[in-house]
Amino acid sequence: MRNLLNIYDIAERAGVSISTVSRVINNKDYVSKEKRAKILKILTKLNFKPNSIARSLVLKKHNTIGVFLHYSGLLYVELFASRVLSGISEYVKADSSYASQQKQIINLLLFFLNDDVVNEQNIDESLRSVDGILLFDIRYNYDFIKKLKKINIPFVLLNEKSVNKDDSFVSIDNFSGGYIAVKHLLDMGHKDICLVTGNLKLQSGKERFDGSIKALREKGIKIKESFIIDANYLPELARKGIKDIFKKKNRPTAIFAASDLMAMAIIDALKEMNISIPDEVSIVGFDNSIIAPALNPPLTSIDQPLFLMGYRSVEILSQLINTEEKKQAIQQILPVELIKRGSVKQY
Repeated sequence: MRNLLNIYDIAERAGVSISTVSRVINNKDYVSKEKRAKILKILTKLNFKPNSIARSLVLKKHNTIGVFLHYSGLLYVELFASRVLSGISEYVKADSSYASQQKQIINLLLFFLNDDVVNEQNIDESLRSVDGILLFDIRYNYDFIKKLKKINIPFVLLNEKSVNKDDSFVSIDNFSGGYIAVKHLLDMGHKDICLVTGNLKLQSGKERFDGSIKALREKGIKIKESFIIDANYLPELARKGIKDIFKKKNRPTAIFAASDLMAMAIIDALKEMNISIPDEVSIVGFDNSIIAPALNPPLTSIDQPLFLMGYRSVEILSQLINTEEKKQAIQQILPVELIKRGSVKQY
């Protein structure tokens, strides 16, 4: 029969790493008799003959990094994801450790996912053409991470932390960001604060929300459920939620939006209702994107080092790719900063 299998499949069936399969195929030492016999039995049964692609994977000659990204719309890509991707690209372009050791041009493969959860069936083929992957704004999937470890594909999580000490990730301090944003509004005299949340299934969204709740509780302010809009990072939901709230008599004097995109939609909605910013309501966003200073009024926002997050993530991934030994995971949380502009007024 035609050989449609590669070394990836053999490793998965044998429950070993691809490097172990490679050592058996090339008759190298350092493989136990039990594992060698199991792998040889599978190879014989499947009539497997290693081709150039299979050998390329073993020798890490793809010179390709896969970036899996949850697609949340064009504006999300332009204002948020592009800054992270530029950091990734900059590291790859620079004659860094990964590029210099491989001595070839490094390619980036960008995979857009329609959901924030990895669908294994859709990306199995993609895994066979990369040396390592970056999971960007992808919700943690235990089964998928377990599979990556089983087949020895290095990976780094971006903007999503892991409680597992063996997983490498680069994220920002989302909790502190939410806390700082609401604390600033409180320090400016506001007590009736509306919270417009991100995707609470993602750690970034949940932690920003949790941080904002902590700031309110520290001041002894009762949380008003009617002032919480579960917008899932979607500008249209933020816009609708704000319009519904401001149609009522009991209105907030300030708003914390968990993204600049939602803040932009909120400002637009308030202007349509002839509500003045910041005279009647103050607003703080999150991202400090390129639109923040361009809005009218300029948006106070939480700055996050997106370029650095991208750069650092691929730097860590290159270390994982270029070591044959089990390497300790690297977990890094980057700090955030409040950038004050004209969208907040003393109450």
